[in-house]
Amino acid sequence: MMVNNKRKYKILLTGGTGFIGNAIINSICQSSKIDAKEIDIDIITRSNNKNYSNKNEKQVVNINFFQSDIRIINALPSQHYDYVIHAASPSSKERFKKKNSNLDRYNTIYKGTENLLKISNNCKFSKFLFFSSAAIYDNQEDKIIAEDTNKYMNSDANLSFYSEAKKASENITLLYSEKNNFKANIIRLFAIVGPNMYLADDSKYIFANFIKSTYEHKNYYINTNPNSKRSFLDIDDCIRFIHTIMDTNIKNEIFNVGSDEEITLTNLASKFNKCLGAENKIIINSINDKATYLVPNIIKAKNLLGWIPKINLNESIIKIFQSYKDNLK
Repeated sequence: MMVNNKRKYKILLTGGTGFIGNAIINSICQSSKIDAKEIDIDIITRSNNKNYSNKNEKQVVNINFFQSDIRIINALPSQHYDYVIHAASPSSKERFKKKNSNLDRYNTIYKGTENLLKISNNCKFSKFLFFSSAAIYDNQEDKIIAEDTNKYMNSDANLSFYSEAKKASENITLLYSEKNNFKANIIRLFAIVGPNMYLADDSKYIFANFIKSTYEHKNYYINTNPNSKRSFLDIDDCIRFIHTIMDTNIKNEIFNVGSDEEITLTNLASKFNKCLGAENKIIINSINDKATYLVPNIIKAKNLLGWIPKINLNESIIKIFQSYKDNLK
């Protein structure tokens, strides 16, 4: 990520204490391209957790935390930002634990995005990156998903509030970009995996469940059609994509961000056993569900940005499992 040598390079990050937000902060702190004296990061978050680390002793990136709710904030810490990364969203824990109503969770996404964009009337953004989600897509039956698909999640689906809020936020982002003349891009994140991902007992993520099951020597449970296909992108490849798009002048584009290395759920369980030297039994609880396909077409990212995933699934599994073990010591 290039910086302007004549003044401080300013970044605004919402949702900076989440899994990906932390990884973004850490990557900036550790980047050899950045002169730390010339970069400020303002982070707006509802959480008071500050889990970033600065492993490069020669760099002291200026990081400022502002604990607030993006839905109601009426001013930003600065009047100008070179880059705004809007990653704030209900956490995995909030998505699956119905502590709040679906309406509240919808408003967290959409109203938060709308309010942030309204503030742009009084604050100059040069570039704006909105974190959307593959959750807006309906599960396909037989093909990879491209950005121009018109098949979105059914409004009756369990997490449709999340899908529809993300899609509406995409639309309003592009409208404000046109109105207020800043460069906006949207990334639809598929399954991103890495150290510090959500691994609690109530997680609905099969990858996270397999990590925990391996450590606890428990069975691998597959609760949907075992022939369904998924893909998993390593967090380091995801962060590399984010830096790549921040360095371009491309605007008003939507990108899938994920791995196109597809795998069936049964083969995923077998791969965990093989990579980690485990012998966990694979239990299939559903054979009547229709097999689904949630794998991104990433040709657009390859062609426009020259970005491709570099870390294979075997490497990710080993790295994440070791990190999980280390964190439990």
